[in-house]
Amino acid sequence: MKDIYSQEQYQKFLDRKKEKKEEGQSDSAQSSIDEEIKRRAEELEAENYDVAKQARMKLEASGTQQKDTTGRLKSQGEKLRNIKGEAIEVHEGAVKGSKITKDIKREGKLFGFHVPLIGKIKHLFSSDRKIEKEVEVEKERLKHKKNRSTERIQEISSDDEHFNQNSDDEVVKGEGMTNKELYKISNKLKEMNSEAEIQKSELKKQKGDIKKISKVNENSEQIMDRTTEELKKV
Repeated sequence: MKDIYSQEQYQKFLDRKKEKKEEGQSDSAQSSIDEEIKRRAEELEAENYDVAKQARMKLEASGTQQKDTTGRLKSQGEKLRNIKGEAIEVHEGAVKGSKITKDIKREGKLFGFHVPLIGKIKHLFSSDRKIEKEVEVEKERLKHKKNRSTERIQEISSDDEHFNQNSDDEVVKGEGMTNKELYKISNKLKEMNSEAEIQKSELKKQKGDIKKISKVNENSEQIMDRTTEELKKV
């Protein structure tokens, strides 16, 4: 029969107690490390949130300026369209003047005097009738594109409203707020890209309008110069 009070048994008891104490200290140390990691992670997440928020606010300010620029471009485009309309009206007046000159020539022939024929001028203004048709087509195209851009921006805004991360799903406290800021940044970039496409289209159209205005004015000047010369001969 074993003697439970022997020196050997007592030593085993001390050894087991020592092992349990060391295990307890190890668990406590691990818990302390985990808490430190968690605290540092939350600090970093808070810093990330501040950075993301500042970036988003700057981006929104840039987006506002971009929309102002788009507004100015559209206003400039409207002025160019008005100028083009006036140029076409002047051209139509020049064509009417040339027709009157032809009438004068025709009536003059009936009375026996001859006025040299100006020549065919159809080719000088037929291209401008084509321009007028292109204007209407372009208006419809831009109207359709504007509607699509508006729908796209509304879709982006709707996506932002639907974003919601449950705090229970966060690995680190504050993660959801940071992700929401990043999500807003992503949507704002998409919106600004859409706005940039509108600006690009408007600039391209204005370039075409300037070219057409120059062409119409040149043709009008040619017609009026020829009409003036012919009238001098009547």
